[in-house]
Amino acid sequence: MANAEFNIQELFGKVKWRLPFPLAFSGNISDYSLLTREQSEQPIPPAFSGELSKPVWAEVVIDNIEFNIPPIVTVSSQLNVVSTPVAGQDGTVKEIISVEDYRVNLRLLLTDFQAPTRVSSSEGFSFSVKNTRFPDAKIREVRNLFERKESVRVVSSYLSLFGIDYLLVTNISFPDIAGLTEVVPCELECISDKPQQIELEL
Repeated sequence: MANAEFNIQELFGKVKWRLPFPLAFSGNISDYSLLTREQSEQPIPPAFSGELSKPVWAEVVIDNIEFNIPPIVTVSSQLNVVSTPVAGQDGTVKEIISVEDYRVNLRLLLTDFQAPTRVSSSEGFSFSVKNTRFPDAKIREVRNLFERKESVRVVSSYLSLFGIDYLLVTNISFPDIAGLTEVVPCELECISDKPQQIELEL
């Protein structure tokens, strides 16, 4: 099969997906996975801050499915607050009930190659691969996550910062990139979940 060369910034730009800041990374793409940097005791750049609603590059393994290109992850949440008006007083009295489930957005570029064989850009965003083909197996794996209709185990050093070990996929989409068959974009909308054990007294 033929070789192919991809540019990550261009691919995400074609799908009109928001990229993490800063974009001008140096080195290999894999050097900017949070897991790789923690294991090698490298400094964590600002793009990996744990702030909510900011996209980051991060390694994610969901239900034992690994992704060759680290996905862009966005995490958000909010408080459940009950506001009660009080006669004769401006504003309301707030009662904080709980923290809502975290909402996790995963923006994936599904590919069927094993690993980049050459980084052809000083910024590390362009790489060439061998044995490229349509990633039908990856698409089936991701589709099955959605159709199982149950929470699945997720392993990610970034998501662990928020105590997220399980995700329920609530929405899936496959945006189109015209003219490309070796890379298929996929977006997963998920909510965090925790295993619950219910004991019944008989």
